[in-house]
Amino acid sequence: MRVFLALELPEEFKDEIEKVQNGLQRVCSEGIKWVKREHWHITLQFIGDTNPEIIPKLKREFTVILKGLRQFYIYHPQIEAIPARRPRLIWIKCDYNSPELGSVVKVIRDLLHREGYQIDQKPFRLHITLGRVRKYIPPEIVNQLTEPTLSDQRRKISKATFYESRLHSDGPEYSSIEQYCLQYQDTEE
Repeated sequence: MRVFLALELPEEFKDEIEKVQNGLQRVCSEGIKWVKREHWHITLQFIGDTNPEIIPKLKREFTVILKGLRQFYIYHPQIEAIPARRPRLIWIKCDYNSPELGSVVKVIRDLLHREGYQIDQKPFRLHITLGRVRKYIPPEIVNQLTEPTLSDQRRKISKATFYESRLHSDGPEYSSIEQYCLQYQDTEE
């Protein structure tokens, strides 16, 4: 099984992203594999190939770990091409107001390392992947792709999902293994 852990986006934010992505597709209809709306999420940790026998243990561990993560807000979304010179990804980077998010990601990575996974140790960057660049895109097109703006309103992140990802010729298919509600927070920090 190929698995990952993700944070879910509010539907109203997906509505806005969809409008922006439709415009981006008109700017560059070839050379980018655009991510479908139902696959938009914030990856907490890509885990990769996993023996199905360890899934119940991971579900239990994630339940405990995610109890340490309160609901939080993302804001100030910006479309970026990564890396800037010869982009491989078009994504939305967001700021967030969760002091514990970095610690939770570290605890998840430590758990997976103890379980024998080779986990990417790059710093956590909260983002939503919109498209994967498949061929060279001229700089003037890259500039047009990163011009659109999204509203700067705060959006609440309140759920996480442990997913299985099955790869098919027409793209991935995600199925939920377990869902987690983040701890309620009644103040808007």
